[in-house]
Amino acid sequence: MTLENALQDFLLKDILISRGPKKIKTGKVMLYTVRDHYIYFTLIYNGLNKKFELPRPFRFKYNKNHIVLDYTLEELGGHNERKINSIHTIAEKHSVTANRYFNNIVILSALN
Repeated sequence: MTLENALQDFLLKDILISRGPKKIKTGKVMLYTVRDHYIYFTLIYNGLNKKFELPRPFRFKYNKNHIVLDYTLEELGGHNERKINSIHTIAEKHSVTANRYFNNIVILSALN
């Protein structure tokens, strides 16, 4: 299953987007687009259209009620310790500021 097909099941549903215990966004999915390296959402929340974007995950898992978006280094490095260490070294050497989703798990959960 592709990410686009998984997201199709969430159209016109109320969702909760969370990272660990932290709630990031809620709303009804009116539209989504997967383009380049991002997922773009149009959500309705309190009667207003809100735009929201997430980076394309390194891996995702889907079931009927939620999608797990995996941004962890293990997935980026293919569970290869040498690659993971190289990524850390490059990021530290070049003072890379990581995206807030980097090395985290984000969950899209259907509320209805």
